[in-house]
Amino acid sequence: MLDAFAEYNQRRKKELAILKEDLEEVDTERLRMWRLQIRTRGEAGKPIPRFIEDDFNRLKRGVAGLKRKITEHEAATVDKETFRAIIGEFNLALIDVILEGYEFSIPSRLGRLSIKKSRRRFDHPTVDWPSTKKLERETGKLALIYYTNEWIYRWYWAKHACNIPNKSVYMFHPTVDKRTKKGARNKLHQAVVNDEFAHLRYETAYAI
Repeated sequence: MLDAFAEYNQRRKKELAILKEDLEEVDTERLRMWRLQIRTRGEAGKPIPRFIEDDFNRLKRGVAGLKRKITEHEAATVDKETFRAIIGEFNLALIDVILEGYEFSIPSRLGRLSIKKSRRRFDHPTVDWPSTKKLERETGKLALIYYTNEWIYRWYWAKHACNIPNKSVYMFHPTVDKRTKKGARNKLHQAVVNDEFAHLRYETAYAI
């Protein structure tokens, strides 16, 4: 999050610097035209040609427009806490969209996020630890409970089209939030448990 904010901050400063450079260039041209064309002709009592007046007014509008953009840019810049809140809300909304069966293309060619499913191998049973622990709390006895549903669901990061170097060493770990249950893995579990037709929304993954 800190790296993302630093990148955002650096990009905003660069954009602001470009706007200020453009403003200085246009305003310099406006002042030059004022000194050499408008003021000189006025002092000499000569009329100002229409095309010069139009060009001067165009430059004035350009200066005003750039000043407005700079003011709006500075007003739209957010602090670290606001940035964190915006990113957090966006990520939560993105989780819900992907759980509906959509795929998200990460900007800057960083791959794609989606949910994939694969058939469960019953010759290698997987313990359902939440249910096992719940039963142990209720009965006082440890009895392993195994998953019996046909499908296994996973968050999937398609990184084959990713343009970062050494991408093979990177892994995607979806969030788990034990307190709010709003983590990516939490919400995937809730989605497939509460909807018996969840498997219809997701593509089969032959290699995850």
